Parts: sequence; structure tokens; C-alpha cells
Amino acid sequence: MINNAITYTGNDKTVHVKQIINNKKVKIEIIDTGDGIPDEKIGYIWDRYYKIDNLHKRAVMSTVLGLSIVKSILDMHNAEYGVESNMFNGTVFWFKMDMI
Repeated sequence: MINNAITYTGNDKTVHVKQIINNKKVKIEIIDTGDGIPDEKIGYIWDRYYKIDNLHKRAVMSTVLGLSIVKSILDMHNAEYGVESNMFNGTVFWFKMDMI
């Protein structure tokens, strides 16, 4: 998730990672300042080989498997996860797990 945020963040190249602890659960949020994800494409971002668009991607190597692997790992740990995005105002990827 962090690598994805770095890849798609805005011109300020800023990524924030936030930890929230509540009721024996920890929530991690990864926040970028990029162009955001259109509502109609949010449902596809966890799919293998899905890439929203090539125009805003920084020059980095990628297998385009990142978020599908993240989803598999989070599913194996029974984590809650999601994404919130506003066009032209960045994206927040998050996951929530029980604290040990």
C-alpha cells in the first residue's frame, strides 16, 4: 500500500501513514495526495493486473500485482480493509486488525 501511495502521490510527493488504536484494534491509513481514483474504478483496484491508467504513474518497475497481493494477505489475516478516494484530492488505503 505504501509503495502504491508513493507511485501515485501528487506533485508534492507526500505520503502520510497514520495509526489509530481503538477497542483493541489497530487501523493503519496510507494517505497520498494524488489525482484520486474514479468511483467507477474503485471496485477493480484489488484485481490482479488491473491498472487504472498509465499517464500518472511515476517511473518505477511494477508487476501490477501489488494490491491483489495485499488483498490476499489481508484476507488471510481476517483484516478489514478498504479505500476512500476523492478525485483530485488523493486516496486513503486502510486496513484494520485485532491487536495481539
